[in-house]
Amino acid sequence: MLLHQIQNRTCVNCNAIASFSVLHAAPESVKVPAQHGQMRWSEGPRIRAFVACGNCRQPSMLTLEPHAFHRGHGMNGNSHLQSAFLNRLRPLSTIFQNAPESIKNHWAVVGNEPGVAINDFYDVVREFPSAAVQTPDEGALPPSVSTQLNRLVKVLHEPVSAMFGCRRTLEIACKEKLGTAANGKKLYELIDAALADIEATKEISQWAHAIRHLGNEAAHDVETEPTEQDAQEAYEVVRLMLDLLFAYPARIRKLRPSP
Repeated sequence: MLLHQIQNRTCVNCNAIASFSVLHAAPESVKVPAQHGQMRWSEGPRIRAFVACGNCRQPSMLTLEPHAFHRGHGMNGNSHLQSAFLNRLRPLSTIFQNAPESIKNHWAVVGNEPGVAINDFYDVVREFPSAAVQTPDEGALPPSVSTQLNRLVKVLHEPVSAMFGCRRTLEIACKEKLGTAANGKKLYELIDAALADIEATKEISQWAHAIRHLGNEAAHDVETEPTEQDAQEAYEVVRLMLDLLFAYPARIRKLRPSP
């Protein structure tokens, strides 16, 4: 194994749990504010990695966020050094002790060194093509629910394990939502109690009225203009309301077995 690998990851192409070889890596470019309200492109701390599935050999692109990296390597916050590490590059001065001064600053790949699993060094925060299984925003989930959901996604290709995983995920989610009020309740009671306890619909209602108010201002107040972020946030609330009012009920009716 000469290339570094990300192990035990579900492939979006073949749905197998496999190891992914890192073929090439480079710092991710992001837009940052510049002078006079302009934006410019700058290299951020995240890394874009082109990888290949060890099972089907199909490629994909991952965005990696470093964490708990080897302190002794001094790579924290340095995207160039991290991409060099992922590309298996090393300065010639560390490979050849007597390298001429003219090439000491050059970099090379040491072909006979084994690669390592980088799971403990990076989190995968984005993937293209995106995963076939859509999941909630992980940042909004309690850690126990997120952990169980990740386990569930990995066994969706195994129907028996998947059905058990769905039940377990529901149970953990309801208990997290209810806290001590979940004590002594069976799962069917937990589901009804958790859904009755949802306050999100009230918050959506408040946001919808805020959008109505801001929409009135946008139509009549020429001095105050909404920002692009205001418009994006308003759209997300409208989209969520349309999902709740129309899309989700239709999907549930389609999924529910006919009587």
